[in-house]
Amino acid sequence: MRANEIPAELSAATRDFVERARSKLMAAPPDDLFAPINAEHDFVALLANRPVRPAAVLVPVVARVKPTLLLTLRASALPTHAGQIAFPGGKIDEGDRD
Repeated sequence: MRANEIPAELSAATRDFVERARSKLMAAPPDDLFAPINAEHDFVALLANRPVRPAAVLVPVVARVKPTLLLTLRASALPTHAGQIAFPGGKIDEGDRD
């Protein structure tokens, strides 16, 4: 099987999800990703005054009869966002290997 092929053993719903997701993915973010949405949410101005921190999240889709998202429950002792349900990932810390 080629890397781009969808495995035949997946359910029709999962195959449909994979095909639709692939058709929407972009190789690069759009040029206007940080364009202001409106006067109340001027993200460009907000970001201009803050340092950029490397970060990443994973959006894991579990192949089941109905595709399912995998989320994590953040520990209650964390200094920020404690107890939240979130996608795995976040800011990149100095000690992170990759």
